[in-house]
Amino acid sequence: MGSGLVFHGEGFDAFGMVLDRFSHRLRDPVPVWEKIADRFVDLQAANFASQGKTMSGGWSALSVNYGSWKAKHYPGRGILVRSGELRESLAEKLGIREMNKQSMTVGTQLPHARFHQYGTSNMPARPLIGKVPVQEQREWAKILQRHLVEGL
Repeated sequence: MGSGLVFHGEGFDAFGMVLDRFSHRLRDPVPVWEKIADRFVDLQAANFASQGKTMSGGWSALSVNYGSWKAKHYPGRGILVRSGELRESLAEKLGIREMNKQSMTVGTQLPHARFHQYGTSNMPARPLIGKVPVQEQREWAKILQRHLVEGL
């Protein structure tokens, strides 16, 4: 055998046990989903506070007529915040928070959220749920890593 570094395979049993521990933790990702859902709520709060800049580059301004009406009847309320119900259902406590071993679904049950997300013939889209910022994606990955290595 020539010079160099050779690995003979000793220690595979221990390595296998470590992988088994990780696979066991992957069998129930619900603790990971719970932590990610909590961060999603915080992300939505930031999105509302930034009027959409956090996830979609910013929401379109209100029309002049509606903006005037809203300022008179709901002074100081931001875009997509009239009663506060929509913001509450995403940025305070999720209207939809369902988790199982295969998936996580979070969002709002409010029917009018869809009109804001996609727009209508009379209203531009103001996406409530947009692109998750890269830094936040990294945080979600760290949650998963911690769960695999340490458990939560």
